[in-house]
Amino acid sequence: PCRRACHFFTSAVQTERLGPVHLFRRLSRSAMTPVRTLMSSAVPPDEPKTDTASGAEPAKAPEDASETSADSSADSFEKSGPEQADPADMDDATIRVRLLDAALNKVPEHGWTVGALSAAAVSIGLSPAAHGMLPRGPIELVRHFSSACDAKLQAELVSKADEFESLEVKNRLVLAMQTRLRMLEPYVATWPQALALKAQPTNVSESLSDAHALASLLLDACGAGARAPIAPAAIDAHLKCASLAAVYGAAELYMLTDKSPGFSDTWLFVEREVGALHSLVSLNPAAAIGSVFQRRS
Repeated sequence: PCRRACHFFTSAVQTERLGPVHLFRRLSRSAMTPVRTLMSSAVPPDEPKTDTASGAEPAKAPEDASETSADSSADSFEKSGPEQADPADMDDATIRVRLLDAALNKVPEHGWTVGALSAAAVSIGLSPAAHGMLPRGPIELVRHFSSACDAKLQAELVSKADEFESLEVKNRLVLAMQTRLRMLEPYVATWPQALALKAQPTNVSESLSDAHALASLLLDACGAGARAPIAPAAIDAHLKCASLAAVYGAAELYMLTDKSPGFSDTWLFVEREVGALHSLVSLNPAAAIGSVFQRRS
């Protein structure tokens, strides 16, 4: 076929001066002639034999075993778990949540990056470019993780309400902070990236809002004993939240450099700082807030 095509090409160019399109069509027909001849002369497959006793024909095998195998593989892929459900059956909000949830599993490998979002999109059956559904990029993943951790903390505080009732205010706060910090353990190696994203000018306002929401949860965990005013009513709750956010933020930074087994040094740090804050509030409420921020700086 190759020699025949080359001969045809040479003669056509020299004698007929065909255009490119016509030349390609005639070249294709000429080159495929020997192939068609060979295929037509091939021995046809054996006809299925009829069972003379029953008169029934045996079941035919699939025409293309590879297609059957591919179809069964696709079915098993779609049914392998909830992550493989068809995204076409969901609305955009649901797909975004699933994409963010799947991306959290990719963070230890890819960090808080677009790469984690792309890998997560592939894992749920979407195109790698589906990360465009999150126009703000990885910061949406960071905020999704933080809000999920806050929700989990709130659920644990509700489930352990009886246990917290028997503790002092200081111990309640220590336990609540430790519970929230333990949620960061799988992501400690990459959490500096998340903090850098939070500190970007376009994200600062939302980061402060998230920090205030977490501090409010920690304040609620302290119970009624922490509601005694230490400042004018208009600013009392805000000052308390700012103090708790400062202590928690310092513990989070300490945890990033903690190499002790099981982050034991971090838990001691939390106990020490919460104890100092409790002592300052008990002795001199007016000076407590300023002292906390001075220690953090």
